[in-house]
Amino acid sequence: MYPLCRGECHSPLPDIVLMSKSCKYSLLLRKSGNRRDRPDPPRGDSRIAPTHVRRKAIIEKPARSIEIAPGNRKMTASEIRVFVYGTLKPGERFHQSYCADRLTSAQPAIARGQLFHLSLCGYPAMIVGDRQVRGFLLSFTEPSILSNLDWLEDYDPNSSPELNDYNRQEIEVFDTDGNSLGQAWAYIMNPERVRANGGIDLIDGWWEGNKY
Repeated sequence: MYPLCRGECHSPLPDIVLMSKSCKYSLLLRKSGNRRDRPDPPRGDSRIAPTHVRRKAIIEKPARSIEIAPGNRKMTASEIRVFVYGTLKPGERFHQSYCADRLTSAQPAIARGQLFHLSLCGYPAMIVGDRQVRGFLLSFTEPSILSNLDWLEDYDPNSSPELNDYNRQEIEVFDTDGNSLGQAWAYIMNPERVRANGGIDLIDGWWEGNKY
């Protein structure tokens, strides 16, 4: 059973109640009546789905440790970069709805952290750490992309960090050879929330929806 949401607030889309990811998905299922046939929501109006409806990630990445070197490339006002490691990766459940038609580039990337599968929720979370988390670096030029991703990840920049499911932070990312790609946004969860949601440590730093 999915955990209960912590409350309600109003989304930026009309006539939509914003809930936690798992609760909102349950509401959409009741409306559609079928897990596999429910329509994709409009932009900015989606929540995490059970793993059996997620598509397989388009690439397999080997688990290997690399040496990573720091860099200093900063994001600019005309380029928004986001490191993704879960359902927003190419081939995963929410990439098409939230990212595909706004994307200017996508490349495999690595970040420092620690990755978990949240067994009570069906999606992953990254925390601050010293391991390698493998995902993709996505680049956009449309300014509204961050507000839509914030909504998906239950992140309110005006809220206390303890009340958010994830918090958006600027981190350094690297290519698969360990060369710095500069700064990017990433959605990070605090360890206490990971434990409360049944976090399973993913030692190899890679998550795929079709495995859970």
